[in-house]
Amino acid sequence: MNPADAGPETRANVLTVTDLQTAFPTRRGTVRAVDGVSFDVREGETLGLVGESGSGKSVTAMSILRLVAAPGRIESGRIELAGQDVLALEGEELRRVRGSIAGMVFQNPMTALNPSFTVGWQLMEALRAHGVRDPEELQRRVEQALAAVGMPDPARQLDTYPHQMSGGMRQRVVIAMGMINEPRLLIADEPTTALDVTIQAQVLNLMKRLTREHGTALLLITHNMGVIARMCDRVAVMYAGEIVEEALVRTLFSAPKHPYTSGLLRSIPRADHGRGKVPTMTGFPPDMAAPPSGCRFADRCPYVVDACLSDRPALVEVESAHKTRCLRVQELGGSVADLTVRGVA
Repeated sequence: MNPADAGPETRANVLTVTDLQTAFPTRRGTVRAVDGVSFDVREGETLGLVGESGSGKSVTAMSILRLVAAPGRIESGRIELAGQDVLALEGEELRRVRGSIAGMVFQNPMTALNPSFTVGWQLMEALRAHGVRDPEELQRRVEQALAAVGMPDPARQLDTYPHQMSGGMRQRVVIAMGMINEPRLLIADEPTTALDVTIQAQVLNLMKRLTREHGTALLLITHNMGVIARMCDRVAVMYAGEIVEEALVRTLFSAPKHPYTSGLLRSIPRADHGRGKVPTMTGFPPDMAAPPSGCRFADRCPYVVDACLSDRPALVEVESAHKTRCLRVQELGGSVADLTVRGVA
């Protein structure tokens, strides 16, 4: 049975991240770009990881596959892929996990693809790294992978270089590369960046179809709430290196339980609201070299009280399958819409 057809409660976790901390030493001190992040992704489901630029989304993705470049380092936590502790793997064991258990679609296909080699050679190299050697099988599987992502005339594209392709075609190639070894998890980091709206829709439909057909779990990283609404089953909202809210997509959009999530949703332009200024959040994210001791969103939050400035809130489940890092919602219940604006005394 395709895992996507099973109920959420019966699906096993493909990915489990527990209290992950990834840091970068700087002249001004240590920056923890990912600070205590925990979440899981189940078989056949799509989890969206959303937040503004600099919130830690991409560093989280790179940490999962141990791709954080020095001097960055994973300081602590646990990452399990299909039951294997990724942080305990080295050498060939780690290389085997990359691609076969978890594949990745990088943010910019022009930097993900090597301009010196043809598309066919690069796709075949992904198969060779996992033991496929027969030339006929290599060509057959690469052509199948390109056909699966809707590439016209796959056989002819094998001899094409990345610069000879359009942005949409290159994006299809990196998706094919991520899926070619049939991984159980696909991590897609901003897969529609720099694509026009029509191509974005095609790429998203393609990823949704491929994950559905193969039962592959998808971790979709984006700053676009519209993409989250269209693609995901669950969503985790990141801010300043932390997950501040996690819920089913429909629940989060109808009743957000963190002021930051509410602000993101209010900032989406809507056709039924007519013309006028789009609401924005005041202020800026905190300095991650010296983060505040309390809530990291406190300086921008209209509902802040004294306790928010001194106590760092935990991510707490306040309703079934709905977690928030907001102290006021945790204490008072309800959603952000039920909070009243109360200044700091």
